Amino acid sequence: MSVCRNPKLANIFYRLELIEAYGTGIQKILDSYSESEFKPQFVTTENAFKIILPNLNYQKKNNKVQEDIVVYDCPENKILEFAKTYTQFTRKDIQDTFNLSQTTCGRILNRMKEEGQISQHGKGKNTFYILNKKSPSNHIK
Repeated sequence: MSVCRNPKLANIFYRLELIEAYGTGIQKILDSYSESEFKPQFVTTENAFKIILPNLNYQKKNNKVQEDIVVYDCPENKILEFAKTYTQFTRKDIQDTFNLSQTTCGRILNRMKEEGQISQHGKGKNTFYILNKKSPSNHIK
């Protein structure tokens, strides 16, 4: 069921022909993916919803050489190589070395920490990371 939270704004969008009738969009989305093997995902929370639309124009590459290049080029593998050189490193070291944003760098380091590739020590400004030498996922694919 579609509930309009801002009727004045919706009316402006309707007059500009940016939207059609209220509540018809979801059925149009489902219809457009009816013959596709990939279907849209609808995720709802208490105060919002998200629709994940698969890209129907994306084609998988069967070229093994290109897949290998992508794997070697991923930031995690670059960070693992960096970590082999230094006994400990900080987020700022990674951020500056690989020209990553603070948010991206934090997200990658958290993912690597969850996978057991690195471990975090200290807190706040004194946080540093070290390579987990016994981790099976430390090899470059």
